[in-house]
This record gives sequence, structure tokens and C-alpha cells, in this order.
Amino acid sequence: MIQDALSLSKLCTRTQKTLTFNGPYILKGWKSSNTTWKETKNKDYWNEKNVKITALNYQVVKDASTAINLYHANNLQDIQISGNNATANQKSAAYNTELGSSSTYLVPNANNVPAFKNAKIREALSLSIDRNAFIKKVLGDGSTSLSQLVPSKMQYNADKQDFAKVASKKTDAYATYNLAKAKRLFKEGMKELNQTSLSFTLTGYDSSTSKATLEYVQSAFSKLSQDGVSLKVTTQALPVQSALQQAAQHKTDMLVSTWGADFPDAISFLSLFTTDADYNFGQWSNSEYDKLIKASQTTDATNDAKRWDDMIKADQILGQNLGVIPMYQAGTAHLTKASVKGLQYSANSTVSFIGATIK
Repeated sequence: MIQDALSLSKLCTRTQKTLTFNGPYILKGWKSSNTTWKETKNKDYWNEKNVKITALNYQVVKDASTAINLYHANNLQDIQISGNNATANQKSAAYNTELGSSSTYLVPNANNVPAFKNAKIREALSLSIDRNAFIKKVLGDGSTSLSQLVPSKMQYNADKQDFAKVASKKTDAYATYNLAKAKRLFKEGMKELNQTSLSFTLTGYDSSTSKATLEYVQSAFSKLSQDGVSLKVTTQALPVQSALQQAAQHKTDMLVSTWGADFPDAISFLSLFTTDADYNFGQWSNSEYDKLIKASQTTDATNDAKRWDDMIKADQILGQNLGVIPMYQAGTAHLTKASVKGLQYSANSTVSFIGATIK
């Protein structure tokens, strides 16, 4: 049975004929290069009676203006929007947002830029970013600012406390915009390093959102320059695979990175930044952090309260030491026709159409 499952798994994503389904819809006519595809109702689905929409038609529209035109021409009932299109449509009755379970953060690599080892420099960089203004003016998609790594509305304890809200009580001070303090810390840090200038490259992906993030962060960091000390930040936007390859080889100075939960547990994020973790692109290391993560996965793994405390403390250590610099928890903005009712979004931004209707 296991061998049969493994054999099938090797084929499942290669051809249409070997795709298998146990959900409410069946994918028809799919090829990996498709920009359009269709899902039809699965008559054998156990909850078939509550699947009201009989077919779903998907279309990849690479140009945002084209997507909006198709929407207004009633050729599309729901579109995802971002950037200027999101901010311009915020007052529309059709505008709606959903908060996902991914975190975007900056990854400083102190081995490439030794100045990043200085705590004052890292804090100065973090405090120079007005996250709320960035979200409101640039993203406009329902994202929320972060001071800790783990996003909100993902994990709760027995007392129904949100993990992110508990952790942020000791990290907010390290991510709240304060340019005056940031400039003071930057100058003090540079003095401790006996430097008058600092330069590095900020790397991100070549998506519109990542490019906007690069531009905003570059501008924010530039404001740290002042009499006696200067900061020069160069940006580069690369295809995702190229950026990740450079990061994995520890060639980036600072990376704009995003991680989304593949299961609703804080460890999905926190395990990324133990000393030897593959995704610890900045090679940050903290022995107490490592001990807490190890305990949460071993000695405390079956004790919910202790495991919770281990992970809370770990997230706070990461946030206070700015091993990574948290930016925002990503939201998704949509324009949805009033005729569409009952769409349900999960914590990882997937959509359930069970019970949804369209008139």
C-alpha cells in the first residue's frame, strides 16, 4: 500500500490523467503552462449537497489594468488587487481584504556586513521603517505591521490567547517607527564601530510588491544619514529562484523574504532561525534561542503549556535581537461582485467555496 502511494505520488503532478481528487471540485484540462483552467463540481464529494457553485473558471491576468477592465465588464466576478489598484479601490463596496498567515521580514547577513553585528545598527534600521505608513500608502491590501516573526490569528493557547499578540508585548518597542531614536542609535553604533560610512545591497524578488518594498525600505534607511555618518543602500530585484539561490549561498547582504505557514503552528516559522537551519540565510545564531526551539520539539513537545512558553520566549528573543527585522503580515485585497456570497478564507489564504453562492 505504501509503495503504491509512493508510485502514485511521483505521477500526480505530471499529467492530467494521473491527477486524483477527494475535494468538492475536479480540475479539468490542466497543464502546467495554462493561464486558464476550470474546476467542476465533484459529484462524489461527501458534502456535495452544500456545493452550490457547479463550476469555477480561473484566469491568470498578468496586467493589473486588464484584470480590472475584465472585472468591470463582468467577465470576472472576483479579482485580486495590490499596490496602487488596491489603495485606489479601498472605498469601493466591492473591496474586501483577508489576512493571510505569511510574514515578510528583512534578513541581515552579518557575515557579509559586519556592521549588522552591532545591536544599535540593527535597531536603528528597524526603527527607521514606518510600517503602518508603508502598508497604508503602498500595499493597501489589508496587511498588518509585525514586530515579531509569527503572524497573528494562526495559533492560540488553551486560554484562547493569540500567539502573536502575546509575543509582541516584548518586541513592539523594537519595531515602532521612531526616526529620531533611529538616527541617534545609528550614529552611536557607527561610533562604536569606528566607521563614518556604511553601504550594502538590499535584495528582493522581482514581483511588484517586492519591488515596492525594496524602494520604500531603501528610502527609509537613507534617512539615517546625517552629519558625520552616511548610509548608502543599493537595491536589486531578482527572480525568486535566483534571489533564494543567492541567499542560500549566503551571498546577500540583506534580503526581503517571506515565509508562509504550511501548518498552523509557530514552529513552522521559528524553526527557520536556529543556528544550523537551512533557511537561516543571515546565519544569525543565539544559543538560548536554539535551546528553546529544541525543547519545544523534544522534552516539552507533549506539554502544551511549556511548549507554548518555549516558543513565545524564542519569538521574543528573535524580535528583541532583530535576528530578522519583521515588516508585515501579508493581506490579500479583492474586488468581489455583490452576486458572490459565502466565500470562506482559511488562515493560509486558501478559499473554500463550500456553501458559497453566485446569482
